[in-house]
Amino acid sequence: MQEATRWRVYTNWIIKVKLFYVWILQVVAQAEQNIRQYPPKSVLIITNVTNTGFDTEISGIIKEYAQHNTPYVKASSVVGISGWSKIILMAIKTVTGRDFYLANTMEEAKEWLVKQ
Repeated sequence: MQEATRWRVYTNWIIKVKLFYVWILQVVAQAEQNIRQYPPKSVLIITNVTNTGFDTEISGIIKEYAQHNTPYVKASSVVGISGWSKIILMAIKTVTGRDFYLANTMEEAKEWLVKQ
């Protein structure tokens, strides 16, 4: 691969990664705004992380999001956790003091949440 082509591929990857972070921040901000409209300890949350990747920046965003929403959350379920994501979730649990039900499917997550 020529150096110029490699640079274009690398630059394109950087732009996509930065756009992903911007998108994540927008989604988290919207979710925080929506969740804060409800009374404390009343919100049931499903977080689907199937086929997503985490790095230190993303895990930091998610930790902060979880901390800010903890007062409003009655119960949380997470779908699609595997590998390193489990380690990140354990860190989030420690920081927030919240527990998360690990579901294999969205349907399982919904069924668990309605029983809470």
